[in-house]
Parts: sequence; structure tokens; C-alpha cells
Amino acid sequence: VLAERVRSDTSSELALSAAATQAHALFAAGDTTAAVRALRAVLQRPLPPGSLLAWTPLGGLGAERLLLSRLLLARGQSREAQRVAESLELAAPASFPLYLRASLEVRVAAANALGESRRAAQLQARLAGLSAMTAARTTIR
Repeated sequence: VLAERVRSDTSSELALSAAATQAHALFAAGDTTAAVRALRAVLQRPLPPGSLLAWTPLGGLGAERLLLSRLLLARGQSREAQRVAESLELAAPASFPLYLRASLEVRVAAANALGESRRAAQLQARLAGLSAMTAARTTIR
């Protein structure tokens, strides 16, 4: 029944969620080439009009963006990995701050791979700042 609903309504959040899940399943099965292709397709899909995705766990496809950036980095596609990871810096959707640390880690590695040592140092400093903030919050409790 679910598969039929997805096939009949390709513009819905349900279809987007199904496509994202399929991309993760491909990755879990070890088919990184197909996973990259599926993740790119998911991220190119327009969000449904009036979508509340910015406020849901699927919100903005942060997990998919992060996975794609990591796969691209592992494949030596550092520039594209950097671009995808940078998209997690947007102010919305609400879930993107959850991915900031991981996004910065990908971007540091990509900058290093590209020989952009100044950029890597800047990103590393931001990462250290996040760690300091986390440590400060932990000690306040």
C-alpha cells in the first residue's frame, strides 16, 4: 500500500522520504556509487509547496546532505563535498545546526585535500570553538 501511494504521488513528502530512505539503503548495502546517484537525485527534488519539512526530522535532508558530502570526500571529490557540506550552514531548516560539527569536519578534510591550508585552519578554529562551547555547557550543569 505504501509503495503504491509513493508511486501515485511523486511530489509528496512521502515520496521524498521514500527516495531518501532508498539512498540510505543503497549505502547500507555497500553500493556507494548508486547511493551517491540516489542522494544527488533526492537533493535535486523540489520540496513540496507549503511543506513543513523545515520543522520535521527529514527537515531539509540534512542527513542526506551529510552522507553525500562524506561519500564525495571519500571518493576524492573534495570540491563537491565541500559545496554540499556548506549547504548545512543555512539558517533554515531548524535541523541543520545538528549537522554543523560534522559538516565542519568534512569541510576541514576537503580543504586539506584541496591544499587550502588557510581555509582548513579557519574551519578548524570554528570546530575548536564548538568544542569549547560544548565543554563550557557541560561544566555549567
